[in-house]
Amino acid sequence: MQQNLMIGDNVYTAKIWKEHNVFIAEGPELGTSSSGKTIKSARLNLKEVTRLFLEEGSQGKEKA
Repeated sequence: MQQNLMIGDNVYTAKIWKEHNVFIAEGPELGTSSSGKTIKSARLNLKEVTRLFLEEGSQGKEKA
């Protein structure tokens, strides 16, 4: 399953599939991933991981 993931003003792809008893969520554009017991929780976890990834990247640019 593929869904859109809104973070700020940007839209990213969320690919979600089930493995055993867990849903895996992947953000292919940035290489982020997460998991959850439901599709919703996997998607929300991916959104948080991706948001943190983007924040970390922007902080690195400010230090340079």
